[in-house]
Amino acid sequence: MCFLSQKAIEKSLTSLTTERLQLEAVEIFKGIQLFAGAVINQTALDYHISLAQGITSKGLKEPEIQNEVVLQLIKQTTKSPYPNSAMSIQAWQLLAIVLGVFLPTKLVSHYLLLHLSRTAKKAAGTSVGKYASYCLSLVEQQTTGKRSLQVSRHEIVSVFQIEDSMELTTKIINLDFNLINKDIISVSFTVGTLAEGLLGKGRLCFFCGCESLTSCFPSQRTSEHRSTWT
Repeated sequence: MCFLSQKAIEKSLTSLTTERLQLEAVEIFKGIQLFAGAVINQTALDYHISLAQGITSKGLKEPEIQNEVVLQLIKQTTKSPYPNSAMSIQAWQLLAIVLGVFLPTKLVSHYLLLHLSRTAKKAAGTSVGKYASYCLSLVEQQTTGKRSLQVSRHEIVSVFQIEDSMELTTKIINLDFNLINKDIISVSFTVGTLAEGLLGKGRLCFFCGCESLTSCFPSQRTSEHRSTWT
């Protein structure tokens, strides 16, 4: 049944075409439980980032499994006996990270929207309510464009910080840019914003904060390009 489970699943929640993908789905669920089960702190930060990158990378590599990942996270954010616990909040954080990388099909999106809108209203004013509202905005605005690179550390940490933000916004990523004309600008943007949405068509930008300069073309997702930094 589709509500939080402390036990591992024995089979996928969706009908997957190969046994390999079915086994992958079981492993992904284990990863979700590990992510939610260990408290995020400075010591465990890299551990959680690695788990989130692993889960989202599997979805990018195997688009067929994207619905499965989202449904598993709906399951693990439904009817928690302790809705304001670290475990519950972290499951919502992982859902927010995943939806910033890919969105499910229309059929699953309809189910997801019901889950998000219900939780956003019921848990308004809490950390869970913040994440539900953030996820709802991502889905309603179809913010997530097609991407091929894994989610960056910066994106993941930005999602973690939503819990402490004073106002709700989808513009959770803050970066400084060096432009070709030597100007430096500080901007906030969503996970789906293209470079042209920030800097205009035909303009190439260079990021601050990396060891070597790197260019971002107008058609690239700005947050995704952050993944190429070393």
